[in-house]
Amino acid sequence: MKQLSEVSPYPGLRRFERSDAKCFFGRDDNVFALVSRIVSSRFIALIGESGCGKSSVVRAGMIPSLKTEKLESGEAAWRVAVMQPSAYPIESLRCALWEKQALAGVASLDEMLFVADSLRAGRLGLATSRHATFRRMQSFLSS
Repeated sequence: MKQLSEVSPYPGLRRFERSDAKCFFGRDDNVFALVSRIVSSRFIALIGESGCGKSSVVRAGMIPSLKTEKLESGEAAWRVAVMQPSAYPIESLRCALWEKQALAGVASLDEMLFVADSLRAGRLGLATSRHATFRRMQSFLSS
């Protein structure tokens, strides 16, 4: 078994992941700024040169920070779905939301296809599909 001093905290050329959060340090100001911005505006476009650490600061810094926030009920305050746009960004986002169950209350593939259609419909597509999901859940609970 390797001694702690023999283990490198750097992942080499791959990005840091959530599981590397304990080894990810030195970017606290960046993580704080990202978390503050996402809390206030709900959307961030993180732009920078390839290899500058965008994915690492989000995956090993920002996401673990957000995961510590809880609602009064004790439930996680944030749902996280990580996706890479690929040649079909809407489909990639739909798959990420489905796989990570990031949209609470979406139970079927038909509903996820509705989400995908909503995403394609315009800039408010995700909000539109979320509101439709909440309305459907409310009508189900009241019946």
